[in-house]
Amino acid sequence: ASVLAGEFMLHAWHQENGVLDVDKNPKDFYPAFPKMMQHLPAQPVIPAYYSKAMLTPENFSELYPEQWMSHKISGQLHASLCYNAFFIRAYVPEHWENYTNQLSLQLGEMPWLIPTEVFAGYNEIIVPLPTKISYQTLNFVLESSKVVSPKQYDVGSQDARLLSLQLLALGFCESGDTLPPL
Repeated sequence: ASVLAGEFMLHAWHQENGVLDVDKNPKDFYPAFPKMMQHLPAQPVIPAYYSKAMLTPENFSELYPEQWMSHKISGQLHASLCYNAFFIRAYVPEHWENYTNQLSLQLGEMPWLIPTEVFAGYNEIIVPLPTKISYQTLNFVLESSKVVSPKQYDVGSQDARLLSLQLLALGFCESGDTLPPL
């Protein structure tokens, strides 16, 4: 079996980007580049959801370093896509028997009483949004109806704080089927 090629064309181009050339030498404008970067303002990145590692007192008011929430927290979320739901993943120690709590959420100017109660153990709450939220940054407030002292459930505890739950993740999602991994 033989092959006959009637026409053969070869196209090639070279494109060079960046501040270094192909030999890794600085380009002519390189000395000005670090100076320009120093003059740019640092813009914080506001995510669509917060994982456990991102749930820090630096990102939220009234949140303890180990992700315990007192009465309420507030922060910002950026809807970079089109989202139909808000989710909350939280934990309450298993031995807090008969613990229940009610949460409310305010996204921008829209308040919701979340119908799902929080119980002892792992809680995953999905709040369907009445309208799709997309391409905007919103202030939010997550509030619990009550706070308790850990001493109430564990007499040996020396923790005198008033707490409601431990957050594991929260933010926007497309639906209950598309939650970000824990």
